[in-house]
Amino acid sequence: MLRTKPKSKFSALVEIDEQILGVLSNKALRNFSLLPDQEIQIEPDLAEALKTQIVSDAWLKFLDWLAFQERTVSQSRMHLTHLPLAPDIVEDFIDKACRYNYLNDERFAILLIESLIERAKSLPEIKNKLYEKKIPPLLIDKFLFQIYDQETQYQVLEKLVDQFYQRWQNLEPEKRKTKVCEYLARRGFNYYKVIEMYQRIENAQENNC
Repeated sequence: MLRTKPKSKFSALVEIDEQILGVLSNKALRNFSLLPDQEIQIEPDLAEALKTQIVSDAWLKFLDWLAFQERTVSQSRMHLTHLPLAPDIVEDFIDKACRYNYLNDERFAILLIESLIERAKSLPEIKNKLYEKKIPPLLIDKFLFQIYDQETQYQVLEKLVDQFYQRWQNLEPEKRKTKVCEYLARRGFNYYKVIEMYQRIENAQENNC
């Protein structure tokens, strides 16, 4: 049994034997002599032809979606499921995209870590973002400290402390120190390392006067 349900003005949801197969445009349905809102008995050959068309159309749209920006496997699976597509088609697409290297969680993790370091994020902030993107914990452990090493952490902290030291220079010395250190500690930076860096920058500023 085939059932089509209008999904939008230009497309319809296709179900076969009460199982969602995917979405086809109204134009594609007409090519099969079908309507966007009907329920009929169909032959196996027509069911297979519909599935082939749905897979072909959905794969091209999926490639466009992947080309727009880097995606994770988890993001992609959720996107395909919500189209919607049948579970077996979703998994076929995920496997195919991984084989062709269109999807690569390692590459995604590395690019995201590097991007967040450029934006001067703390280790906890970066780790939270990686978890939010559903990066597997093993990959987080593998790459985070490898890329965000001690030297890089030092450079990021120095940049931030100097930035806020200058921004709040109109405050009294102790108030400025408290504000800078507490703010960065709330961001996830080690409080004692922030104080140490603040003192170093303050001393350097005084010696240059």
